[in-house]
Amino acid sequence: MAKKSNKQLALPGVGRRGKPKTAVVRHHRKSKPGTGLMLYENARRALQAAATKDEVKDIHDKAAALSEYARRARDGDLVAYSTRIRDYAERELGIRMAAERAAGKLAKGTRGSKVKGARVDNTPTLADQGIDKQLADRARKAAALTDAKFKEKVEHDVDLAVAVIQGDSALVKAARARRQQEKQARRVQREQTTAQKIRTLPDKRYGVILADPPWGRTAYDDETGRDRDAGNHYMTANPDDSTINAMPVASIAAPDCVLFLWCTEPWRGAATLRAWGFEPKAYFVWVKDIIPVLERAEIPQPDMLVSGQHLMVCGPAGLGYWNRDRCEILLVGTVGKPVAPAQGTQGERVWFAKRGEHSAKPPNAHEWIERQFPSTPKVELFARSGRTDWDIWGAEAPAQTNGGASTVVQFPAPVTHVSAFEDETPPPPQAA
Repeated sequence: MAKKSNKQLALPGVGRRGKPKTAVVRHHRKSKPGTGLMLYENARRALQAAATKDEVKDIHDKAAALSEYARRARDGDLVAYSTRIRDYAERELGIRMAAERAAGKLAKGTRGSKVKGARVDNTPTLADQGIDKQLADRARKAAALTDAKFKEKVEHDVDLAVAVIQGDSALVKAARARRQQEKQARRVQREQTTAQKIRTLPDKRYGVILADPPWGRTAYDDETGRDRDAGNHYMTANPDDSTINAMPVASIAAPDCVLFLWCTEPWRGAATLRAWGFEPKAYFVWVKDIIPVLERAEIPQPDMLVSGQHLMVCGPAGLGYWNRDRCEILLVGTVGKPVAPAQGTQGERVWFAKRGEHSAKPPNAHEWIERQFPSTPKVELFARSGRTDWDIWGAEAPAQTNGGASTVVQFPAPVTHVSAFEDETPPPPQAA
């Protein structure tokens, strides 16, 4: 005969005289009828009577543990009650956190410092109190909801938790799709709000910077290694990158900004990215002259390969010392806290596209940025042509378009804004 489980789980409650007590439930396969309701009522009273944030967190942690146990035991009633307890505890925790922060009892964080982990005061942090970032984020969001919205959230969480226990895959998929849509909607709102803040800054600043510097390269042999050198097509920087790294890009970056930096050698790109005041976050890879057989218009989702898709080689590999080059890298770096892409909209890391003119980049980067940051002020450095709703800068950038020209403060040359780009443009500006 199978041995019965004698596991005990406890949740705090309140006694008749207001003193704390503990309700203990011994689980076998399923809890006894009414056990979940008893725990729920005890925990609700305990939350109301909790004197400190630590007591609230203790209730939350035990409710989360009970929910996980009930899920494994496939006890739908107990899952429902423990999920409600956990959600109410998270909201109460968020309320207590807000009150302590307003009273100066919580650390103020880095407050804009670029030094990772910097502290501006000696008051306790949430981490010091055992509250991780994920729990703190959920607690703040729950506390910010109206009573009606919060109750709706609780019922949604309960329905989803019970659906998982009951194997209702349709409900689970629908709930997850709804949650993803809500996240995407919040992300759109945050992007628009951040863009508006950038536009109201006293000096011209950008939330998105795309740069394609003229990287210098040392030839293996000056006599034979210059036939396909980039310097034959345009002026390049010195090979040690000091000229590029000294550019005052930080002077045109908004407090919350994303930098997209094209490079062929990632270590050089990362050094420049940091020299400009940004921290690396991600990267894209452009694979040259290997393209999908299907036209882009036939692919269901931009920047995504489909199962069974064939690729076609349409050009040779490039140069290289250790191996032949067929790709370029687009590094992604940030300063501050710009909005990240919503889950499900990022696309793949690898782009397949044909080469254009020497050093010209495919449209993938512009299109991806425009999808993710439609409202954010954008500038392209070392641009060769204009693009609608982008500011452009560079020796080969058009001097003027329908939108006219505007100068960025403390940047070494004019920047042109493109509102409706025309192919016929005046000659490029002289270097400042």
